[in-house]
Amino acid sequence: MPKMPELKPIKFEPITFKSFKPITFKPIVFEPIPPIDTEKLKTYQPKEGEQFFGSAVSSFSSSETVNGKTAAEGGGSVIVNDNGKADEQHVVFHEGDKDFAEE
Repeated sequence: MPKMPELKPIKFEPITFKSFKPITFKPIVFEPIPPIDTEKLKTYQPKEGEQFFGSAVSSFSSSETVNGKTAAEGGGSVIVNDNGKADEQHVVFHEGDKDFAEE
């Protein structure tokens, strides 16, 4: 059987890096986005050769307890414009005794 060669230790020198300037980034500034004009969304007609799809969704909810009576309500709206064919749908719910809400 052949004899294994003698292994000698390997010495690694430390790696040194030259100093470098820190990296700095400019702040990212986002311009405010104006709210969607839902009337324009409902009536928008695409121009010739243009394809358009737009949608808007909104919702609300509230609840209150007065003299131990709780009432809640909520709802939502969806507007979709698919190449000039607009559809608008709404849903509302009421729950609980609302007699005290008029007080």
